[in-house]
Parts: sequence; C-alpha cells; structure tokens
Amino acid sequence: MRGLQSLTECYYFQQHKFDTTAVRFNAKGNLIASGDAEGNVIVWESFGSLPVRKLFDKVVVGKVMDIAWLHIFIRSPDDKRLIIVGEGKQTFGRVFLFDTATNGGEISGASKCLNSTDVRPQKLP
Repeated sequence: MRGLQSLTECYYFQQHKFDTTAVRFNAKGNLIASGDAEGNVIVWESFGSLPVRKLFDKVVVGKVMDIAWLHIFIRSPDDKRLIIVGEGKQTFGRVFLFDTATNGGEISGASKCLNSTDVRPQKLP
C-alpha cells in the first residue's frame, strides 16, 4: 500500500496464508478488509504499522470474490458491517459485524458464485 502524500513510503501486508483475491477500504479510509482464495477475511488498519483488527476463517467456502462495507447513515456512518461474496456450496455471501463477528444475515437467492457486491448508501428515517 502506498500513501498519496509520499509515494516512496509503502507498507506490505503479508498476513494472508493464501493468495489475496479481494480488498476494500471503508468510507473513512482507516480500515481495510481483505479476503483470500480460501475464504478467509482479515480486517486491518490502513495507517501506522498495519495491525490486524480481526481474522475471520472460512467466511465463504471457496475464494472471496468481493467485499463491501455496509454504510447505514443514522447519525454517523457505521462501518462495522461487511458483506462478503464469493464461491460457496450453499451460501455464496454473508453479512456480519466485524467487531463482534455476529451474523448480520446471508445473501440468499443465488445458485452460483457471486462475483461482486456493492451497497447503495441511504439515510434511514
């Protein structure tokens, strides 16, 4: 990862044991979620020494194809929910809160691998 202020500064994140297949910054730019070829997801900080916040094993059965941060605007952006999609057997996507690892739901209705995901931000009443 390179910063825009100084292109000579760069950080390498080498915590994945398998090939990294998806990476996504949150809206604030302070957290990054990355997924690998075995369905593992790591959430880590984007500045400083890049400490790992959380490691999730086997979020999907196969390769993580895409990651989205779910932003729900109530009073301030909530960057705790992640949507992970990819290869699977019965489930091809999952939504969860990264700080507590609690389940936020599954993506249903898909019968094959999901290649990408995104969310339209909106304000709730």
